[in-house]
Amino acid sequence: MTSTIGTTPDEAVMLLISDPEARANPYPIYDVLRAQRIYRTPLEFWFAATYSAANQVARHAAFRRRHGDSWERRATLFGSSGRRWLDDQQRWMLWLDPPDHGRIRALVGQSFSARYIEKQRDAVVAVVDDLINALAGAGDVDFVQSFALALPMIVICDMLGIPLADRRDFREWTTAASGTLEPMPSVEVQDAADQSAAAFDAYFSALVEERRRTPGDDLLTKLIAAETEEGKLSHEELIANAVLLLAAGFETTTNLLGNGLLALLRNPAQWQRIVNEPALAANATEELLRYDSPVQMATPRVATADIEIDGFTIPEGDTVVAVVASGNRDPERFDNADRLDVGRADPSPLSFGAGPHFCIGAALARLEGAVAFEALAHRLPHLELLDDDPPWLPTMNLHGVQRLMVRA
Repeated sequence: MTSTIGTTPDEAVMLLISDPEARANPYPIYDVLRAQRIYRTPLEFWFAATYSAANQVARHAAFRRRHGDSWERRATLFGSSGRRWLDDQQRWMLWLDPPDHGRIRALVGQSFSARYIEKQRDAVVAVVDDLINALAGAGDVDFVQSFALALPMIVICDMLGIPLADRRDFREWTTAASGTLEPMPSVEVQDAADQSAAAFDAYFSALVEERRRTPGDDLLTKLIAAETEEGKLSHEELIANAVLLLAAGFETTTNLLGNGLLALLRNPAQWQRIVNEPALAANATEELLRYDSPVQMATPRVATADIEIDGFTIPEGDTVVAVVASGNRDPERFDNADRLDVGRADPSPLSFGAGPHFCIGAALARLEGAVAFEALAHRLPHLELLDDDPPWLPTMNLHGVQRLMVRA
């Protein structure tokens, strides 16, 4: 990426939005934004770029997903009014406030508690072992397709009770949907998202009807049971949040695994530390989340009153975005913030957010990361990076390598 010396904050924001190189390595841009701490962008929303500010925004009870006509203003700004994808996403718990957010999160949360997820460890270990068996001796392989995508896809689909034969189109559909999480999505992106929404609605509607006839021991069956209890979950909420759980269940963890292995192989001394000391894998996962976050920004919040954050006042009705990836590299919070250190004490990444909207899948992602990196270091200690400059996803928020060629 070109030097950011002399770059103004306005120019930095526009680079993030328009420059593929800046999206691939946004950290010099974040240095510019962090100097402002909290900054009102040319797009008329605020970036909270320091660790302290991002953390406060995520936790503050007076920030909500919606306030007044904020949802309608967002739709107008994006040119999304009447779009099918927007209609479906407004039921995602990601975009809901109390009491609806808590109602739906409580129904789903039982299957994502740390205690319940720990019971899935043996199943995750088995999937990881199978994938490494396929990698070992395979020669030159794309780690993203062969492992980073496959692991979380298998795990979340198994949790939801999605048949193996039905999974081939999901990455295409979720990629289309995730494009709408970017600022100012193009007409083409929104057209693709509408098609994705229709495909997901049709698929899950059919699967729900099948589960009604033949219930299983899976998360989708539990949500169907909740739907039958008056006031707990509508059919539209069931379908929308099944889509959200599927997409969130593998997209971000895929980026954690791909970005994480790239960072480790670019820093061979850190990789060797895990090879020599497998017990570091869990802490290494936290550090990798901090070092190159798979999600760069928290979902926007709207101020329900004038709110002071680090000496700045966010006026009522204004939108603020916690730039968690910038906070994760804040030198005021972390010594040598731009250095990867798998033994770092208390990495405390903001990557899963905080407060009521703390990522419901955090325990699962952490488990998958820790199991994967420990097993890879143990069984494939001589993994070789074949492309030190791999292609990155074109998105600004979902941050990950598209392809990562390694020699197993």
